[in-house]
Amino acid sequence: MTMTAHSAPFDIATHNGIITMRNPATGEHRTISIATSRHTGDRWVQLLTGCDNERDYKSFARIVDGECKVFWALRDSEFYNAIANILNHPERFVGRLEFMLEGKCRKCNRRLTNPESIESGIGPECRKVER
Repeated sequence: MTMTAHSAPFDIATHNGIITMRNPATGEHRTISIATSRHTGDRWVQLLTGCDNERDYKSFARIVDGECKVFWALRDSEFYNAIANILNHPERFVGRLEFMLEGKCRKCNRRLTNPESIESGIGPECRKVER
């Protein structure tokens, strides 16, 4: 996908799934899950906080009226507010951050969240088996 300085890589109002954001200058990355509850229709925003990219997520915000709103208890957190700002306005960060949408390993079909794995299409466990 080609992005201009004004185009957004996703729309927070409609996107459901995994977004991995990477700072190319530092190599640091964060993985965010956005999902809609089947029962209530509420949309939850979670940060991957551990190594299990299927279960180690911490909820920190909801999508309300098409905007990421940090939970009241975390309202003073610069970290979570910065992530919400990026999610609400990704077009402002194109060129400074790389955005990768969820991928699946082409060998085992597990979720990929690490930028190198997303780019190669193969997760770390399957890469070990290849060698």
